[in-house]
Amino acid sequence: MSEIEYSILIETFTLQEGGDAARFFRTLEAAVQMTAEDRGEVLLIDVCGFADLHAAVQERFPGIRMVDAVGLGYDDAKMMAAREASGVYLLYLDGDCLPQPGWKEAFLRRLRAGATAVGGYTRYDGGYRAALESVMDFGFLYPCRERGLECYAFNNAGFLREAMLATPAGSPYLRCACYQHAQALKHLGTPVQMVPEARVLHEQQPLIRERTRQGFDKVAAAWADPNVREARWLKGRFLVVFLFYGMDLLLDWRRLAQARKPLGLSYAAWLSMFPLFPFFRLIDLWGMLRALLGGPVDGGWGGSLAAERTGISQEV
Repeated sequence: MSEIEYSILIETFTLQEGGDAARFFRTLEAAVQMTAEDRGEVLLIDVCGFADLHAAVQERFPGIRMVDAVGLGYDDAKMMAAREASGVYLLYLDGDCLPQPGWKEAFLRRLRAGATAVGGYTRYDGGYRAALESVMDFGFLYPCRERGLECYAFNNAGFLREAMLATPAGSPYLRCACYQHAQALKHLGTPVQMVPEARVLHEQQPLIRERTRQGFDKVAAAWADPNVREARWLKGRFLVVFLFYGMDLLLDWRRLAQARKPLGLSYAAWLSMFPLFPFFRLIDLWGMLRALLGGPVDGGWGGSLAAERTGISQEV
């Protein structure tokens, strides 16, 4: 058995996209604390290459092992983390996500019991709008109970390392190909298992940027897997946006019906959200149109949104 039982893997991709540096260091601190008294390690896969970030991490957390992944995309950085890790189990935690009490223990219990892949519960950190957008972006996690997942959130997931290396994640057209990866694992007979107790609070994203990226990825997912139903829809060109729009609304309403208790919503707040989805989903249409006008491109919308930042000295 490996001397290191598990590896907590964190990347700087979300920080490069404009994530809050103070929150990033809170995530690192939480990960270091979780590995302080057992056989765990923390790996930071650095895609930024900021010298001041490297120095700040080494000064505050000298036990973190840093891996140079400058220039890699989101999924590629996570796969490099899998190759570099020493642990039997891989626990993925994004730098803009704060793990809640019991996060590590919940994942390890299920993995030790024989699960190949596990996914936790992610929601945006905040109030009413954060809850609404949690349904839109992480709605596939509802109902929030133990079950096989059709898709997982890569910001909050765990894997048996050897299984991750045998069935890697990634697509040239998507920032994150977690749906395709979950389907591949399902077809192998090792579906991703939902672990509701493994909870993280995700930094809330800029509304326009995130909604348009989500719209782009809706089309890009069809490029990535020509066998899905939505790939056939692309033959209709621009009419496809209405099909995606309608499908998303139906999913939003169905998922919200299951999300009131996990999101901690009052009945009044919960009911008031149902008529808002048609307006919020209109923003997604621009991302869809950009995808259809531009055609398949490596890196997708997410790659084009990386922040051009020369340093984070003033933030850390």
